[in-house]
Amino acid sequence: MCLYLAACSSAPQTLYDASSLPAGALGREIRYGRELVMNTRALLPHDVRSRMDCAACHIDGGTQAHGLSFVGTYASFPQWNARAHRVIALQDRIAECFLYSMNGKPPAYSSREMVAIVAYIAWLSRGTPTLLKPQAQSLGIPLPSATPSIAEGRVLYGQRCSACHGANGAGGGPFPPLWGAASFNAGAGMAHLDRMTGFIYYNMPQNAPRTLAPREAYDVAAFVLSHARPRFERNARIVSPAQAAGYF
Repeated sequence: MCLYLAACSSAPQTLYDASSLPAGALGREIRYGRELVMNTRALLPHDVRSRMDCAACHIDGGTQAHGLSFVGTYASFPQWNARAHRVIALQDRIAECFLYSMNGKPPAYSSREMVAIVAYIAWLSRGTPTLLKPQAQSLGIPLPSATPSIAEGRVLYGQRCSACHGANGAGGGPFPPLWGAASFNAGAGMAHLDRMTGFIYYNMPQNAPRTLAPREAYDVAAFVLSHARPRFERNARIVSPAQAAGYF
């Protein structure tokens, strides 16, 4: 069964169903991959320095359209990455999320955790033709031509966002921090005004998505991004454990 019918990009997505997973070890790893996405910091405390899980950005474990969906992601790799100036594999993209969005370090590429996340994304992407990016992954919306108003964004944030994310942006419970030392760092995708605007427009407030106009989402994004957040440590060394040849 295909989760996303690539021939018709408006086809509905089927939500993750644990009862439909393959039997045996593969099914267990796919299930574990979803658990890692939903509870990243609890399950990988040594790899996550922010108070963020993958699901903070990838809504409902990456199954929601325009909520940074994983559906079809597996089929779009390898791909050229302008930031890295090289062709990257899916593991590289996941590593970026650990480094930027969770301000931490990536699991080793051959680790059970990395393989499980890849397996989960592959399962959600089954049936998608290779090198196709489904429209449901897009956060793009036309941005206003005027400069965003941080002052207007502050008012809207207080009215529509602070109940979950706190007046000080620190979040709490299942709601991630939007700025400060525990939030994503300045290199994360969400640190870009266009992506933050699209994410807010499509998905926020969580209990009433798409009730903010594009201009309102633009102003809220500008307000959120006007605050300090961790700096990306570009020169940090990434070391993965060595493996004996027999492992492979």
